[in-house]
Amino acid sequence: RSQDLWVFDRTKGWFHRPNFAAELPPGGPESGRVRTNALIVAMRQQAARLGSEFVVLNTGYRGERTELHQKLRPLLRRENVRLLGIEGNLDEARKRDPKGLWDFPNDIHWNVAAHDLVGQITFNFLEASRLLDDHRPSEPAGPTDPNK
Repeated sequence: RSQDLWVFDRTKGWFHRPNFAAELPPGGPESGRVRTNALIVAMRQQAARLGSEFVVLNTGYRGERTELHQKLRPLLRRENVRLLGIEGNLDEARKRDPKGLWDFPNDIHWNVAAHDLVGQITFNFLEASRLLDDHRPSEPAGPTDPNK
């Protein structure tokens, strides 16, 4: 029923909106999927009210069960929620280079190679979606006040 919401503003950095709440539909056989969709849509609407863009990114952790992600995709697309699913890219990379440093050996979290790959995929997605500033990370962003 409630969730913390973090928003990134290019001029202010990260800021916190605690206890973000949304009305969720009643339970039922598909209640997990329907409620998750409702919560994501409400977060996207809140981000829009704050003047921010919104993208859903699944983790693609090793062994992650992606059934919920797969069931959510049509609902999110219908609601015009941007979605970046990276599990396929990571699975392919793990198969192509099974000895690569994709994950820590004793848990599911990404290691160096996965962070690099996901960073590249995310950057390309954000750039293709026109969600990035015109400057490159190696270039200074310049003043935020257009009068300066």
